[in-house]
Amino acid sequence: MLLFLIIYYPCVNFSFKVNSNDKAVEDITLVSDQWISQLEDVDKLKGRELKRRIEELLRIKYTVSVELRELEEKRQKLQNDMSVLNRRLDDARNEASRRRNELDRLQISVQQVT
Repeated sequence: MLLFLIIYYPCVNFSFKVNSNDKAVEDITLVSDQWISQLEDVDKLKGRELKRRIEELLRIKYTVSVELRELEEKRQKLQNDMSVLNRRLDDARNEASRRRNELDRLQISVQQVT
């Protein structure tokens, strides 16, 4: 049972890059169903077939790792962009406040002169 979970879980959770159309969902379901049916007889596997499946799982693991790394880099870039934009927003607010204060002082000065 543990072997079944070790092999089945990564296969089902493998992140496929697909569109949200029904055909892609059917393809993923078909692949999952094939894996499930093949895993039922995992105890009967011999050397070459077992090695092939392990290599396939390692390939999937590598693909998922690469995709995860890319997503992490994208997340980091977006966080950096947000940080820069937040600093710009704070600077713009401070500048607006400073100019508003300056305008208020000028209006007071004009009122005192008239």
